[in-house]
Amino acid sequence: MNFGSHHRRASTEAILPMINVVFLLLIFFLMTARIAPSAPIDVTPPVAELDGHAEASTALYFSAKGDLHYYGHKGAAALTAVSQQHDSETPLILHADADVPIRALAALLNDLQTRGVAAVDLVGRSL
Repeated sequence: MNFGSHHRRASTEAILPMINVVFLLLIFFLMTARIAPSAPIDVTPPVAELDGHAEASTALYFSAKGDLHYYGHKGAAALTAVSQQHDSETPLILHADADVPIRALAALLNDLQTRGVAAVDLVGRSL
């Protein structure tokens, strides 16, 4: 009894749909992933009602301990780097911790003004 020739799929034909699914999953995860640099120091921003989203083109970080960080520069070197590298036409983005004393923040803003920074945008968390 001859039932005819049994056509068997090649092994490459069975794996092609799986490769397609894997590439679709890869594209999905790449499109939905949030790729952003992590903060150089730990900062908890204050809570505020926000009008927009701050651009992270130039960012100065100010921790609750009083640490400053600006593109790899720390402490007083960060302020010097801000005065040398920051474009005065764009606002400086300031990530200040919520626990920073207001006097320390005012002193920092005064120091930034004397160094030629015309505008500062303070980053906060939404309610």
